Amino acid sequence: TNSYTVASEADGHYVDLKIETSGVPAETAFPVLFKVIVPEGAIFARKAIAGQLQTYRLGPFPSKPQGLIFNEYESILCQKKSK
Repeated sequence: TNSYTVASEADGHYVDLKIETSGVPAETAFPVLFKVIVPEGAIFARKAIAGQLQTYRLGPFPSKPQGLIFNEYESILCQKKSK
């Protein structure tokens, strides 16, 4: 489960993340790719995400982010479900 908010400060714009994982030990961290959508296109950021419930901050970004794609390529910390 993940959620985010955008914060604007004097030095730029930030994406504040709240990420909850299950089945991952708290002391384990994995690099996760984030795609931050900005008016000019997209900026990619990588952050080591630890197990359990954690908060993170991405940025600063020069333009206010309009969206975020978490783990776009589903390369880690995800489970695909088939019908």
